[in-house]
Amino acid sequence: MTKQTGSHLMLDALLEAGVDTIFGNPGTSEMHLTAAIADYPEIEKVLCLFEGGATGAADGYGRMKGKPAATLLHLGPGLANGLANIHNAKKAGTPMINVIGDHTTFHKQYDAPLNSDIEGTAAPYSQWIRTVAEPTSLGTDTSEAISAAVSHGGQISSLIVPADIAWSDRKGKTPAFSVEREKVNPAILDAAIGVMKNGRKTGLIVGREALYGEGLKLAGQIAAATGATLFFPYASARVQRGAGLPATKRIPFPVEAAVEMLASYEQLLMIGAVEPVAFFAYPGKPSCVVPETADLLNVVTPREDVLAALHYIADQTGGDAIVEDPTPVPDPASGPLTTDTLMRTVANAMQEGMILAEEGVTTTRALLATIGGCPQHDYLTNVGGSIGAGLPLALGAAIACPDRPVLCISGDGSASYTHQVLWSMARHKLNVTIVICANHSYQILKGEMYRVGAMKPDGPRNPLLELDDPRLDWVSLAKGYGVDSLRCETAEELDFELRKGLATPGPVLIEAALQPVD
Repeated sequence: MTKQTGSHLMLDALLEAGVDTIFGNPGTSEMHLTAAIADYPEIEKVLCLFEGGATGAADGYGRMKGKPAATLLHLGPGLANGLANIHNAKKAGTPMINVIGDHTTFHKQYDAPLNSDIEGTAAPYSQWIRTVAEPTSLGTDTSEAISAAVSHGGQISSLIVPADIAWSDRKGKTPAFSVEREKVNPAILDAAIGVMKNGRKTGLIVGREALYGEGLKLAGQIAAATGATLFFPYASARVQRGAGLPATKRIPFPVEAAVEMLASYEQLLMIGAVEPVAFFAYPGKPSCVVPETADLLNVVTPREDVLAALHYIADQTGGDAIVEDPTPVPDPASGPLTTDTLMRTVANAMQEGMILAEEGVTTTRALLATIGGCPQHDYLTNVGGSIGAGLPLALGAAIACPDRPVLCISGDGSASYTHQVLWSMARHKLNVTIVICANHSYQILKGEMYRVGAMKPDGPRNPLLELDDPRLDWVSLAKGYGVDSLRCETAEELDFELRKGLATPGPVLIEAALQPVD
């Protein structure tokens, strides 16, 4: 029988709470944790070649599964490699438990090369942090990390485990975890219902559980009963869309377009969402996109019980009807691949129950407006703005929902941050079809240069914005990671290969060669 260590105690606590998936990239300080994990066949073990892939995958998993995965990270530098997608997960409200190995308690004093302030590194990106101080507290610390992760709509927990705690004899117990969610004051809900019925032009800005499943249906019923329009922030963690579902409008990324969309509304109520603001400040443009003439009411925060609040409001407003999205499926596209023909081709290939992980940035900015009438699907995108989320989100979603097709659409610049997860997709034979929008430049930054007034449209080429010397070869790169791959130049080719990829088991990558943008 395998010797029972502190590592086994921690893993038992995770399993008892339903945490049965680990995305990791371990090192020497995690060897006993790694050895113990092998004793648990019921744990899904996903090795990622880069920590940013592991944390991004845990984000995608948590969004789709509704429960946390754990990551296994190596000391402070391993955590640092994963921080960008931990940031994104925190902004998304994803439950996540980061298990970070550390030097032994008696070795810390020597300040070895990999030693660092792990708690200080984790602090800006975690709602809960603790370093395990002794073997007897490991079970309790793990349970509290789980409780923090699943509370208040989803949080980031970071549990730091010194190596000697992990290899020590098993001691202590695994207390039951608990879930906390702030309750909404019924008086606030009653007041909000009164506002919705006052006859003024009303928008409901919704987020979290209001954007999928039962919550979306309730939000749609409320909107239909009160005559309100349903909006959601540009960066939202999970959005369910498609034929037969309530119509929702995404607040655009460009400040001018966002201001224009909301300009005519006299009152905007936030339910599970925060106030929409510009991603950045631009000369002469507002940071807040809600019109100054509109009343803005914060009805339900993301930390509060969004679903319970929706039930209450729906019961009071009455009505089972919804206003469905009227967007038709666009006509099939033909000819060279452009932003328009690519999106129309994707729309026509959408499947019922598909999970769409998208980080196409400039290429796919209007994608949601194009696919509103397609078969029902879940849409995941980068919420925190830290590039490199798309491919890992797809990996995590595919692990969470192995019976559903996953389509990942990513810009070539975005995918370059975390392409290592292609290997993990190949290893697990996941049904993920990837479309790389290859425009061979940081097109988003070119647009931003114009917006901030730093570059003229007809200005000289900037080598810091170009990816074409040499060009990234996504077909060869994917094959190197064990993923079937090919290149398409026309909408007809993309349509054929996209449908073929979605129908074929295992991952496939399609490089979509986009026409140059002037």
